[in-house]
Amino acid sequence: MNGSVVRVQPDVPAIRRGFDYLLPPTLRDAPAVEVGTVVRVPLHGRRVRGWVLDADVVEPEATDLREVLAVSSAGPPADVVELCRWAAWRWAGPLATFLRAATAPNRVADLTGPEPEAAVYPGTPLTGRELVVTSPRVTSTESVPLASEGSTLVLDPSPARAAALATRCLTEGREVVLLGSEHADAVRTAHWARARAGACVVIGGRSAVWAPVPDLAAVVVLDEGDEALEDERAPTWNARDVAFERAARTDAAVRVLTPAPT
Repeated sequence: MNGSVVRVQPDVPAIRRGFDYLLPPTLRDAPAVEVGTVVRVPLHGRRVRGWVLDADVVEPEATDLREVLAVSSAGPPADVVELCRWAAWRWAGPLATFLRAATAPNRVADLTGPEPEAAVYPGTPLTGRELVVTSPRVTSTESVPLASEGSTLVLDPSPARAAALATRCLTEGREVVLLGSEHADAVRTAHWARARAGACVVIGGRSAVWAPVPDLAAVVVLDEGDEALEDERAPTWNARDVAFERAARTDAAVRVLTPAPT
């Protein structure tokens, strides 16, 4: 059973802290009101979207807290929420900006998510970190290493090469999840939901670094100096740096393929 008080970060960039809300009895037995869940809350006379930052806040003895209005959608898992907190500190930006980047564009009704999958593929397990200098640029998808089990996250600023890599992965019998801004919101939402089951290869540009995979085993960054991996708008976060931090937190292997290391 969920706690009766949750801490919510409103989806308002100007607000850089969370607020406590009562979880009404009708929602306390919801399947999964947990860290990352997207909810609707009252704020200054408006109904705004927000993310649960803490699902088990100690309830004060006397309180006039407002109630959560509704549970809207599944959101980023707890480890990705913590990664968003780190990014907000690293680039001195609003936490809401990063949580928004880590959330599916449309509503994901299945709060609990699919059962984690498991798959093992031939090949030598990837470990540690390695920089591979290519010349003049990475063109062959055959040189892109993939984890033999768990999920591999491939950050590729080239949509054409990402599509070619996806074809290779499908030929090898792997599950592929494409997360790119070139796809429609409905497609991106469906792919985001699939990534929650793990055992897949996630391929995409900057935003793919927030994919909600539960079993990250390897991170591959192509052309790591490409400006497309850095957001032009403030906060100017770089997906390469976020990927490195995420890999360090999960002990995932890292491979960087680039013609010009930064």
